[in-house]
Order: sequence, then C-alpha cells, then structure tokens
Amino acid sequence: MQALRIAQWNFLELLPKSCLTEPVISGQAGAAFHMVMDPPLIRELLNNRVKDFRKGNLIVDLFRSVAKENIVSAHGATWEKLRPPMAKAIHISTLKNFSNVFSEAAEAAATHISKHLGTPLDIESQMTQTTFEVIAKLALTESDPQFMNTVQRALGTFTTEIARFSPLDFLDAPNWLPRPNRVGLSPTIAYGQKLVDSVISTRKQNGPQSPPDILDKLLEAQVADPFITDAHIRDNLNVMLIAGHDTTARTLSWALYLAAFDPAVQEAASAEARAVLQGRPAGFDDVQNLPLTQQIIKETMGLYLSFPLLVRKSLVSETIGGVDFRKNDQVLIPLYALHRSHLHWDEPDSFRPSRFDGTTKINKYAYLPFGGGPRICIGASFAQLQSQIQLATLLSRFRFSLIEGRPPQPKLSFSLISRNGIHLNAEPIS
Repeated sequence: MQALRIAQWNFLELLPKSCLTEPVISGQAGAAFHMVMDPPLIRELLNNRVKDFRKGNLIVDLFRSVAKENIVSAHGATWEKLRPPMAKAIHISTLKNFSNVFSEAAEAAATHISKHLGTPLDIESQMTQTTFEVIAKLALTESDPQFMNTVQRALGTFTTEIARFSPLDFLDAPNWLPRPNRVGLSPTIAYGQKLVDSVISTRKQNGPQSPPDILDKLLEAQVADPFITDAHIRDNLNVMLIAGHDTTARTLSWALYLAAFDPAVQEAASAEARAVLQGRPAGFDDVQNLPLTQQIIKETMGLYLSFPLLVRKSLVSETIGGVDFRKNDQVLIPLYALHRSHLHWDEPDSFRPSRFDGTTKINKYAYLPFGGGPRICIGASFAQLQSQIQLATLLSRFRFSLIEGRPPQPKLSFSLISRNGIHLNAEPIS
C-alpha cells in the first residue's frame, strides 16, 4: 500500500536503483509485474509479440476516460482501421505544409520571452501555451481564440486530474470500479467533446480549409471508409490536442533546461543557429543544417523523455527470454530507467548530445522515446520537427541560465513534468 501511495504521487519514485543495472526485475504488487530493461526482450514484446502483449489497462484506461474511440487505447481491427488515416494526417510528407505554423509559433514565443526579461521565466507554461497554439491551428484551423481557450481549459483539467494513478489501476481492478481521483471529471470531458463535435459539424457544412488541416484529412478518410465515425474523429482529435502539445512542450522545457545546464553546449548550438538563421525563425529547410539542435533534442528525449513508461499486459503464459510470464501479468517498460541503464549507455546520467552525432552506435531498443514496434507513436516526426524549429529559434535569440536553488524535480504526471516547475533566466543575444 505504501508503494501504491508513492505511485499515485510520482511513479518514478517507485523505480528501484537496480533498474539501472539489471535487465529484468519481477515482483508482486496486487498483480504480478515484470520491469523489463533488456533491449532484445523489449524488441520481442513490442515487435514480434504484439498480440500476446497488448497495451496495459494502466495507460489505456487513462485515454479511454476522455476519448473512447482513439488509437492509443484501441486494439485489433479497430486499431488497424484507425491508425492509417491518423498517421497520414500528420505524416512527414505533410509536415512541410505545417512547418510555417511551427515557425510562427517560435517567433511568438521569442516575442513573449523578450517582454519578460529580467525575471525568472516559467518555461513549462510558456512552452505549453506555444505548443497548444500550434496543434490547435493545425487541427481546428478556423476556431477563434476564445473557443480554443475554452477547449484548452477543459483539456487542462483532464490532464491534471487523470494523470494521478489510482491504486486500483495497479491492482488491475475492473473498469466499473470508480477511481476516486477521477470522479467528477465526466462533465468536463463531455463539455470538451461537445465543443469539438460542433467544429466537426460546422466543417462538414462549410467544406475544407485551404490548405487542408488535420480535421480535413480525417474527414477525407471518413468518406473513403464509412467505418470511421464522427466519434472516431472527435476522440482522436482530442487525443491529438492533448498529446500533440503536452509531450512536445515537455521536450522543449527540458531541452532548454539542459542547454542552460551546459553553457558550452548551449553556446555551440546557439552559434550554429545564428549562422544558419541570420535573425529569422527556423523553418523546414533549415533543420538539416542544425545538427547540434537535433542532438540536444535527441539527448533530451533520452534523459527526460515526455512519456517515460510503457505498459503491456500478458495474454499468454510462456517463458520468453528467460522470464516466466503468466496470463494477466503486468509488464512495465520504464523507459526513464532504460535510457539511463549502465548496461547500455556510457555515462548514462550525463548530458552528452554528442552521443547522437552519428559516430556512436545506438541500440535501437535501448532508446525508445516514441515507443517501438507497430504501435510506435505516429507523432514522432511531427514532434521532432516542431521541437527542433522552436529550440533553434530560441537559442539563436537568447542565452538561458539556471536559477540557483531551483533545480527541477522530475515527476511522472500525464507526462514527465517538474514537480516545482522549470524556471530559467534569459538574456538577449545581440
């Protein structure tokens, strides 16, 4: 029960130190569990045994509470039907058309920061606002700011409340048992759904935007395949609005903190960005010329990845890779520990962006910021491009520094946040 109380406050505090030096740790906490930090076994579970180790209820139920018909929690034929149109809507081939929105958001963030120099900056709040504006513009183009503020508040309430794990989740209790910390969310969720339903209805009446946005692409898929309902579109838009901004905001916040933590790395990346950008915001065609920024993003997703836990549920009783799995066992892949494992990384706790310069061999299944296998996150390219454009722009304009006595404290909420926020000083670069 003590462990369950800790998990409700901050799951990361449950990870034993042996996670950093052992490939697998098995135990019992209500249900039997296995913490897996072994790349070959992870590859087997995520890649080759998808149907035998499906997404666990611990994560799935969080998304189902706000969006029942979404690809995160869907399985089987429903997932196979929904994933292609969702992936196509934000595929890398469409990102060039979206990148101007990333650039505009980076410029807006720089303008906001320039107005608050001389006082500690709440980087998490700034990045959260910036990335929400991006996904809102790309998903629901014509929606007015007041409408989107209402949607943002509704989704904010959800992410704050839903992220607190309940002991019943770890005990694998049935869904019909109410989770105390989530009671009372239904009206907020219903209101948010109603708002998005109204946008879908209006778009169907008025026709697509020019150029088409994410909603238009999903409506095109609906015409091609009647299996896709308005509820599917609404629920997946809601998931995009939540995950599409929250996780990217965390990556940018931690990246700026790490840049401030290592002034030499920050100066090198800043000099590179200044030379390439010449005072303008970064764009799609710039990213190939900004390798240091890309390395910082990748290293950030190693040390402070946005969603540091994968959960699977065993549907079989079988010994795999020397581990005795039984039906209904919880399988936890703590990516936070995997990325800091002494078995797979040199200096795993050090901030070393150079490990991603192409000269170091990285084990694909020891580095999984977006998961792995067929269910890898469809938003990986979207998130990385947005992060690189915004980080390069900001590093070319400002020099960030730490605030003494206010180190961030990582906590797994809906995503990896800092318990006490991430606050930095910023000064303009002339």
